[in-house]
Amino acid sequence: NGKILVSGGDEHSKETKNYDGEIEFWDIENGNLVRKFAKQRSPVYSLAISPDGKTIAAGNYNGTIGLWKVN
Repeated sequence: NGKILVSGGDEHSKETKNYDGEIEFWDIENGNLVRKFAKQRSPVYSLAISPDGKTIAAGNYNGTIGLWKVN
């Protein structure tokens, strides 16, 4: 919609000893984090959003691809 930026994370968690692989939504007008979504088991290396904005695909370091519906 031109108002939200979606990014993939790879922050290492001290609690789980794994990478969080979170997908994060950011408000591009003010730079605020809007929500965190879909923790992965490995770092997110690529993201794609469907043309209708309702589905996100994430390519992960471990070679998997996750698909999620976004509300």
